[in-house]
Amino acid sequence: MDTPDGWEQLMSNLEKRFQKKLNLEAILLLIGMQEMNIFNKGIKKEVKVDLMHIGLCKLLEEDGFYEIIGYDEENWPIYELKKPLPDLSLASQIYFIQSKMIEYFKKIEFLP
Repeated sequence: MDTPDGWEQLMSNLEKRFQKKLNLEAILLLIGMQEMNIFNKGIKKEVKVDLMHIGLCKLLEEDGFYEIIGYDEENWPIYELKKPLPDLSLASQIYFIQSKMIEYFKKIEFLP
């Protein structure tokens, strides 16, 4: 399967940092944790799912797919879908998300 430019570098950097290979779900979780400043290890499954959702919304926010419309009582962002996501094949969806992950990690200066 094709991967976007920078993907192998991102995976290598993450593996060096975390001492293991991360899959897409783990990277979404990592992005959600970064956005919420949550860095403890004992996170419950339902919180992990919420953090992965935040990670995905953050990746898609810049292209106008999602927008933060407020915050809940625990100060977690509430995202709203603003425009339909593109109708892509599974392989194209993965490529698209990988591209957004590369952009994200460049912005936080984890990638050159």
